[in-house]
Amino acid sequence: AGRAWWSLLTEVLEGRPNADVSLPHLLEFCRAHDIVVMNAVQKPLDPKIASKFPEADPVRTLGFSKAAGPTSFKKLKRNSSVQEALGSLRKRLSHPSVAHLPIYPLGNDAEWFVTQALGKDEASARIAGKLPHPSAWWRKGGLFGRIARSKLEENFKKP
Repeated sequence: AGRAWWSLLTEVLEGRPNADVSLPHLLEFCRAHDIVVMNAVQKPLDPKIASKFPEADPVRTLGFSKAAGPTSFKKLKRNSSVQEALGSLRKRLSHPSVAHLPIYPLGNDAEWFVTQALGKDEASARIAGKLPHPSAWWRKGGLFGRIARSKLEENFKKP
């Protein structure tokens, strides 16, 4: 998902896709385009990751996951592990260097975390639009991918 996101964002902003996700490239890209990109949660939320990387199982690493059921972050929203993730996001979103910036959550889960972290009023004031998450871009014959491209072009392309 990360490579797909960066590839499309670089295509929109630079005219050609680039799926390089190395830290030096991402830092330079963000500086060049005056943007900030941050993960709502700093570790994978999808338990499917454990099939390839068992050590990254979100229930083990975070104490919750995005899967429906008893370990869902929404069901555990009052749990200390979810509250810790929300506190981390709140702190990062409230940092003076970014506190004035609009937010474009990448998918429903990110929007939920931003809203919970900032509270409904501040989230509504700062969320400028939501983009479909890259893991959904293939759905409905690629409709969500086309929506993502359109919204990126509308919101991020420099005149």
